[in-house]
Amino acid sequence: MKVFSYYLPQFHPDEMNDLFWGENFTDWVTTKNAVPLFKGHKQPLLPADLGYYDLRSVDVLDRQAKLAKRYGVDGFAFYHYIFDAETSSLDTPIKNLRNNPHIDIDYFLCWVNADWTKAWIGDDYTFLYKQSYDDLTLKKLVEDACWHFADNRYFKIDGKPLFYIHDPMKVDFNEFKRMFLKYSSLMGFPNVLFAAPDIHSYANQKSELDYLFGYPPGDFSFISMKIHILYRKILEKLKNKDFFNEYFKFASSFSYSKYVRDYSNYIFKKSTKTKYIPTILTGWDNTARYSHRGFLFDDFNSKYFREQSINAFNMCKKYNKDFFMIKAWNEWAEGNVLEPSMYYGNSILESFHDAKKIFLNNQIN
Repeated sequence: MKVFSYYLPQFHPDEMNDLFWGENFTDWVTTKNAVPLFKGHKQPLLPADLGYYDLRSVDVLDRQAKLAKRYGVDGFAFYHYIFDAETSSLDTPIKNLRNNPHIDIDYFLCWVNADWTKAWIGDDYTFLYKQSYDDLTLKKLVEDACWHFADNRYFKIDGKPLFYIHDPMKVDFNEFKRMFLKYSSLMGFPNVLFAAPDIHSYANQKSELDYLFGYPPGDFSFISMKIHILYRKILEKLKNKDFFNEYFKFASSFSYSKYVRDYSNYIFKKSTKTKYIPTILTGWDNTARYSHRGFLFDDFNSKYFREQSINAFNMCKKYNKDFFMIKAWNEWAEGNVLEPSMYYGNSILESFHDAKKIFLNNQIN
């Protein structure tokens, strides 16, 4: 069974980032500028072993791949941005991987078909770049995907490459799939497996998708989250937020240990469905991006992540899954990382490695 972790390519200077956010902007700026919002709040969450890397470096990607494999992560699911036939962004790491076959890691593409806005600073209405869906864009997308499909490290099941679309609700998916396969067939790939987050797929699209991924933390609703959503809406309407900011911890800080138990029960039930692929969460704290509009798990630790990992392996074995997902490898500004950090050291990776060893030993026995 394979295990993949989402991989975010934001940590290198990029022409579009420079245009919209200022010269040499990366998410490291957001990460470093985070501040604790209450006593004991673990911010800023900063990297340890790998430092503030620049993903234009082939050596950095190679080190990440070796670290992932050492601890039992089989591959990366690369977020991938192609906006139109002429415009892509943050694609240096995936090109580096494709052009350097010595980097030993499996991978697949996650096309994030989303408009870019200034949502990170609370502005959902200023568009930085609009996603196009015209025929030229689709041809560019398929051409690029097939270049990766030809790589022997690209993740395939029964010889069929996996392609993930982040938001099929934005397209006529039946037509998208038909045209994608038309073009990919001409390029030597008549059979492609399509995946998307379960929560981003309409009911009538799910029959056309081969896999439906869990997508935490947004896919599982709990009462405390409803309080947070109400709190956030109040903040967005108020000019003077200081009074309500005092209630941030009460409204937006949740128990990870309780979440692990409840979410494990949730995905055990979901996993009875053949297409469902479990996804587990490496903690969460997006206050670096959203300040008081964000939320977090304030008691996250590697012990609970180990428990969640063991649960994921067990359910995948029980329901015969080909793989499962970890969210994420390096989403630093959302406190959602497997990589070593100043707070947790290597303990998150070590806890996952331990869970995988238990699974493999049980398979042998």
